[in-house]
Amino acid sequence: MGSLQQEIIKMKNQERRAKNEADKKRFEQKDKLYRDKQQYKADNSLELHIGLDFGTSYIKACVRDLGAEESVGIRLFKKTDGFFPVRIALDRTTGSISFAEQEQEAAGDVIIIEYLKMILADMEAPSRPDLTMEDIEAVTLWMLVKLILEIKKRFKFQEEKRCRGRNLKWTGVSLGIPAEYIGSPIERRFERLITFALFITKTELQKRFENTIASSKEHFSALNDKPMSSLADDDEPVFVYPEIVAAIHSFVYNRDMREGYHAYFDIGGGTLDGIVFDYIDVDGQKNIDVLTAKVDSLGIEKACTALLDEPAKEPNLKNNLIKLKAQVFNNDGVPSRAEVSLSLNTSDPAKQIKQHIAKVIFPIKNKDRLGRLNHQDSIPLFIGGGGAASPWYVDKIERTYKDHKHDRCGMPPYKERKIERVPDLTMPGNSDSVYRFLIAYGLSFPPDESIRIVGLSSQHGNDMRELKYKESDRDTIAMNKYGETI
Repeated sequence: MGSLQQEIIKMKNQERRAKNEADKKRFEQKDKLYRDKQQYKADNSLELHIGLDFGTSYIKACVRDLGAEESVGIRLFKKTDGFFPVRIALDRTTGSISFAEQEQEAAGDVIIIEYLKMILADMEAPSRPDLTMEDIEAVTLWMLVKLILEIKKRFKFQEEKRCRGRNLKWTGVSLGIPAEYIGSPIERRFERLITFALFITKTELQKRFENTIASSKEHFSALNDKPMSSLADDDEPVFVYPEIVAAIHSFVYNRDMREGYHAYFDIGGGTLDGIVFDYIDVDGQKNIDVLTAKVDSLGIEKACTALLDEPAKEPNLKNNLIKLKAQVFNNDGVPSRAEVSLSLNTSDPAKQIKQHIAKVIFPIKNKDRLGRLNHQDSIPLFIGGGGAASPWYVDKIERTYKDHKHDRCGMPPYKERKIERVPDLTMPGNSDSVYRFLIAYGLSFPPDESIRIVGLSSQHGNDMRELKYKESDRDTIAMNKYGETI
């Protein structure tokens, strides 16, 4: 009997050991599957960077897949062309904030806030005296929070196949501002706003962030009391980058791009932004030296509005703004074209546009210390932004050469170069206006993967501040390339 009991105990021990071994094996298998899954996610991660073009009239966004080296234009809030109007409706009674459609007008206690970017950059005063900068910053913070959430959500929807089974890793957000504000308090204002917005979207604050100006002010005030370093995320940093330099990215990598001086003008709804740069290629490394950079309130919307304020010169200009825009964009299809053409071309806005172009381009005559300008048969001139579609506006740029007598000063003529479709940019929906996405596209590159900036206009006697991430070996590159410093 004892031996039988011993056998039974032995068998039970063996069963127990077998069960333990089986459990251990199942646990190891389960653990391996988990580790394999985590490793797969790590190896199969999708690294993404957001480029946000905060325009005067419209916002455009691109997301870059850093692994595939492709950028995707985002259909913000289902806009098929990707252009989302910067118009905010604020109810003064309830304090509620919402996006306003392009055709929505102020009514009752609801006011429409436009030109946020220009107000934040101190280029324009708020449209109403009862709107403070605190109001504008609160409204902008609300808008940026909504935009970041929308961009991430819309990218997953638009690129469902690309995202399927992948671990999405957002690597940062780049926000563009006019180049001449880099290093100024205005840059810090924009940097603070985008940092606060990204922080809110990634924390529990998002759940308490309401669609009211009071809520936005409360969050802004609370975050403004904290050190910026405590809000920064090393895994998803924020960058404020000169937008017009970002736009250069699209054509610097064109195989037909030649070394030398080039000009680029971005014609927005509210602003005209211009830059002249020297392009230098050293063993495939793209380098640009920014000689001049200027921005002014001379965009399409601003020019058209100013033209409407000149009734004494041409009474017919008191037709509605829509007809005037059609004239500016198309140069046809508008009644009394023969009457308005002369007025459009000799108006104060036309003169101011040409003066701005001259102030951007002509200084390179004095900054060309090596005399390389004498070896250029023309100055390639690229035009982007919504105004690039306007023959009238482009004509003003081209007229500057002779109207300001640059042809008598030994300056080579301006030669407009078309901006071709960018091969690694997928345009949103039915949009084929690549020239309107140049800034968002360039911003979708993290700064360390973008063009190498080896010099800024501040080094050439202009008043633009130095970029904090500027390369310091500009003279070395010039020495290696041309045998002497610039």
